[in-house]
Amino acid sequence: MKNIRFEDELLEQIEKAAGKGQFSSWVKDACRQRLQHEGIEPKG
Repeated sequence: MKNIRFEDELLEQIEKAAGKGQFSSWVKDACRQRLQHEGIEPKG
């Protein structure tokens, strides 16, 4: 398991954009998009 620290301001922006209770799925989606951008097919 990994723990990720976010700056308070960034966390507030993510929560506002994603909506309450959607933080984890929003961050996972962003990570998958970054992998694809890097030419890597995300697993899972």
